[in-house]
Amino acid sequence: MADGEPGQSPRRTRRWPDVVCVGGTIVSTVYYLAAVPLVPSLVGNHPVLLEALGAAPAMAAAGAFARTGRVSLLSATVAPLVGLSAGAPFFWWAGRRYGNALTTFVERRNPRASQEVERTLQMYRRYGGWTLVFASYLPVPNPILYATAGWSGFGFPQFAVLGLIGTMLRIVPAVALGYALGDHAVRIVVLLSRYSIAATLTLSMGVIAMIWWRHGHLTKK
Repeated sequence: MADGEPGQSPRRTRRWPDVVCVGGTIVSTVYYLAAVPLVPSLVGNHPVLLEALGAAPAMAAAGAFARTGRVSLLSATVAPLVGLSAGAPFFWWAGRRYGNALTTFVERRNPRASQEVERTLQMYRRYGGWTLVFASYLPVPNPILYATAGWSGFGFPQFAVLGLIGTMLRIVPAVALGYALGDHAVRIVVLLSRYSIAATLTLSMGVIAMIWWRHGHLTKK
C-alpha cells in the first residue's frame, strides 16, 4: 500500500520494516540461545535436531552418527545451515538500516566499544569479502560481522553467497571430525547425554547452596 493511499498512515507504513528487521534479529538470537540448554540432553540422541537449532557442538556428534549409519551424512551437513544462517539476513539488514545511528550511539556511550567497531570496519575495508568467508574463525561474533557487512555496503546477493561459503567452512570440518572418530565419538556423546541431566541438577543445587550460605553468612555479619 502506498504512503499516500487513503486509510493508511505513512508513518506506520515505514515502521513495518523496522518491526520485521529488529524482530528478526531478536527471534534469531533467542532461537540460538534456546538451543544451549538442550545440548547435553539431546546431543547423544538427536544431534541433527540440535544442528538445526544452531548448536555447534552437535555437528561433530552428527558426523559420528553418520559414520555409524544412524543419520545420513547429507542431513548432518545440511541441517546446521538452518540454525547458523537463519539470522544472518536480519543482522545484515540491521547493519544496512541502523549502522550509522548505532555507531553514533556507541561512540557517545562507550569509547572503547567505538574503537572495536572501528577496528571491525577497518578489517572489512582491508579484507573485504574474506571476512565473511572466514567469519567463524575471526575473534568477532558473527552477528557483528554480518551487521558490519550490511553497513559497509555489501549487496545482499554477494553477502548471501560469501556467508554460505563461510558457514560451510565451519560445518564441514566439524562434521568430518565426528565422521572420522565414528563409534568412539558416539559412545562419548551418548554417555554425556545420559549423565548430563544429573550433572546439571547437581551443579545447580551446589550453586544455589553456595549462594544461600554466603547470603546467610553476610546477614549474620
